[in-house]
Amino acid sequence: MKRYILLISIALMAASCGKKATVKVEVKSAAGKEVLFSKLNFNKIDVVDTLKLDKSGKASVKFALPEEAPDFYYLSYGRKRLASLVVKPGDKISVVADTLTGSAKIEGSPESQRLAMIDSTFYAAIAKFDVWQQELVQAMERGDKEREEQIKTDVSNLYVQYKRGALKTLLTQPASFANISLLYQQFNSMLAVFADPNDVYLFRTIRDTLKTLYPTSSYVKALTEVIERHDANEALREKIEKAQQTLYPELSLPDVNSQTRRLSELEGKPFILLFWMPSEVSQKVINLHLKEIYNLYHSKGLEIYSVAVGDKSLWATTIKEQGANWINVNDGKGASSPALGIYNVTTLPAMFIFNKEGKVVARDLFDTEKLKSKISSIL
Repeated sequence: MKRYILLISIALMAASCGKKATVKVEVKSAAGKEVLFSKLNFNKIDVVDTLKLDKSGKASVKFALPEEAPDFYYLSYGRKRLASLVVKPGDKISVVADTLTGSAKIEGSPESQRLAMIDSTFYAAIAKFDVWQQELVQAMERGDKEREEQIKTDVSNLYVQYKRGALKTLLTQPASFANISLLYQQFNSMLAVFADPNDVYLFRTIRDTLKTLYPTSSYVKALTEVIERHDANEALREKIEKAQQTLYPELSLPDVNSQTRRLSELEGKPFILLFWMPSEVSQKVINLHLKEIYNLYHSKGLEIYSVAVGDKSLWATTIKEQGANWINVNDGKGASSPALGIYNVTTLPAMFIFNKEGKVVARDLFDTEKLKSKISSIL
C-alpha cells in the first residue's frame, strides 16, 4: 500500500512539475473594481496580485507556486473574503462569487471545495461561540449565576460537538491538504479545537499521510515541528514531575506603578500564578472568577501573582476596572517575555497553584468550584 501511494506521489509530482496554476474569478456585483489575490504564509497573508475586474466582473491570474506542493490562497474584496483556495500546480480553478450574499461557487478544485465546507462549518460555530462569550461576561457582571452556568454548559456542548465533527472530517480523508487548516482552528487564543496533548496523534496521522504525497511542503514540515515541540514539552514535563522540586523559579517583574514585584515575596504562602492576555475577552473573565476566590480566601493567606502578556495600557485599564487587587505585573514584552519561557508556558491562559511549601499542586483549574476546592485543601 505504501509503495502504491509513493508511486502515485511521484507521478503527481512529475506531472505537475513546472506547471502554472490558473484562477479565474467572476464577481458581477463588483464589476470594474479590484479584487485582491493573496497567499497565506503561515501566520501572515501576503498580497500576490491585484485583479482588475472587467465590465462583466471577470478577471484571471496565472502563476507558479513557490513549491511543488499545494498552497493556500485567498480572494478578497475590500475587507470581505470571497473565497479560500487550496491551489496545486497545474490547477485551473473557477470562482464565481457574490459580494452581497458572501456566497462563492468553486469549480476545478475538490480541495478548495472541501476547504470551503470546513470554513463554513467553523464560522457557524464561531458565531455562536462569540455571542455566548459576550453573554457570559454580561451574566458574570450582573451576578446571574444561573445564566452563567447555562452558558458554560452551552459552550462546552458546542465545543464537544464541533470537535467530534472535525475529527470525523479529518479521519475520513486524511490525504486532503485542506486538513491542515482544520488542525490549526481556534475558537480564540486560549481554546484551540485540537488543544489536548493527546490530539498530537492527529497531527502525526495527517503529517505522515501528506508527507508521502508532498514531501517538500512547508506546511508538512510545520506539522513536524508541532509534533517535535509536543514531544519536547512532554519530556520536560516528565522531568519536572520526577524532580520533586520544592523551590519555584523566581520572577521579578514591574507592576502598574513600575515597582518591581518578586514572586519570592509569597514564600511560605499558598498562591496562584496566572499568565493571561488582557486583549482576550474570554481571558478577562478569568479575573472575575479570581476576584471571587481572592475575596474568599485572601484573609486566610491566599495570594495571587498575575502576569499579563500584551499591551501595558490596556492591561492597566483592565485590572483597574475589574478591581483586581492582587499582585499584577507586566514587562511589556508580550510573547517574548522571558517569564513565559521560565515556566514553559506555550498557551494562554496558564495557571499554577502552589502550596505553602512552594510545590505545584495543580495546573489550569479554570473551573471556579474546582479551584475553590483545591485552594481550601492547601490553606
